[in-house]
Amino acid sequence: MKKVTLFLAAAAVLASCNREIGDDLTNGPNQKSTNTVHFSQSDLDGQLIPMSQSFNISSKAAAQLNYTYRAYAEPVSFGTWDHDGDNGTVTPEVPLNLAASAIFSVNDMVFVTWHMTDGPLAAGASSPLGGSITAYKQTGIGQYTFMDRVDFTDADYHELYVYQNTSSGHYEVFAVGQRNVQSSGYLLAGHNGAVVTRVDYDYLNDEFWEPGVTELPLPGVSANDIVAGASNYYVITGNGNGGSGGGIYEMDRNLAQVKKFNSTINDGIALEIDKTWSNSSHSYIYALDRQGTSKFRIHYLHTDNTGPSGITTWASDLNFVSDYNTGALGGINYERGDLTWAQRSGWGSSNPADSLIASFGYYGIYSAGNGVGGMNHLKDLGPCLSTEFDEGLNVLYYADGDDGVSVLAMAGFNGGALINTYDVIGQFVPPTGGAFPSTFLVKELTVYQSRNIAMATGDAGVYFMQRNKF
Repeated sequence: MKKVTLFLAAAAVLASCNREIGDDLTNGPNQKSTNTVHFSQSDLDGQLIPMSQSFNISSKAAAQLNYTYRAYAEPVSFGTWDHDGDNGTVTPEVPLNLAASAIFSVNDMVFVTWHMTDGPLAAGASSPLGGSITAYKQTGIGQYTFMDRVDFTDADYHELYVYQNTSSGHYEVFAVGQRNVQSSGYLLAGHNGAVVTRVDYDYLNDEFWEPGVTELPLPGVSANDIVAGASNYYVITGNGNGGSGGGIYEMDRNLAQVKKFNSTINDGIALEIDKTWSNSSHSYIYALDRQGTSKFRIHYLHTDNTGPSGITTWASDLNFVSDYNTGALGGINYERGDLTWAQRSGWGSSNPADSLIASFGYYGIYSAGNGVGGMNHLKDLGPCLSTEFDEGLNVLYYADGDDGVSVLAMAGFNGGALINTYDVIGQFVPPTGGAFPSTFLVKELTVYQSRNIAMATGDAGVYFMQRNKF
């Protein structure tokens, strides 16, 4: 009963916690607006390097796959950073490079979130935090331009989602992560840093609109993923190590308030939409949750906003799909997991047992399966931080930690008689040359406009690639 009271109190306060930059209203004497830093185009010159390096994947598959690196974005830097809090009196301060944590593509744009820390900080988030969102544009065949950047001096961001608003001429960029609670001063029951932030990118003038930044705090330590479904947004929270206090929250595009929530999630990791069955009125949303140090769980909720209130209906208790008991999970604390819908939108009815792929760090990837212990192990090629399905090619890209990216055949891949589903076709070859980092730890990648790929590689930056025609 105490837990219910806590979240009821949290829901009552959430609606009043939202605020915009420049708004002097506060929710408590210490609450402060999100701190942002603006950049001009001249500030970004020289931070994107054109490339033309090709490699091919030619294993036992009938079709040879060829890829070309087209551009490299250097890690963004906070300039000199007082990392030890001594104002430079003892240790000389040095530029702090941020790590590319998540990547999202829409039309000819690629947006990237960057963060200072490796994962959610402990409850309270009193240590320094810092993040950035960058925007890159494909301006020709294999040509990219670094368009704009906005920094947040007291918040890390771990995932993002982008919506194109054709009426306003803006891309609405939603980033989720963790903000320093001492600097925000939010008075919200159960809040330990979790936030969702919206900043619009004006695609007519190609710039972020910092004065319109909007932020909504949530109960929990860190917001770890966000998806759009049935005209609303859904955010999952967790603490990164299997502890309790996570949840799923539904909100509108304006981040005016939390419309619905579910607090049965332990440590929320990832969300995914059933891409074969989703529209402006209905959607199936899957959630990956970690319980303690030994178990992963998958839930789903069905959203329906066709009722007179316009608020979606979904069960107060999440629907259980399957789980998997791995034993000790210590190796993936504070690192990401992922859910990927690996089925073409035109392939017919949804089937999570066959189409929903979960990645569990050191444990590889699993299909959702059904019921208790129902997840099915598919592949373990090393620490899998995320996956991405290429509908045009019918392959799954497996972000394989320090080994880069492995390419797996999926149902429908034209590989010939010797290729089976989930067979490894090959691996991406890292770029060579003195200008590029020696590390190739791919955290997340996105496939867009059929043959383009962008990869976030942590503190090694971002690579833009093109899959060549056969």
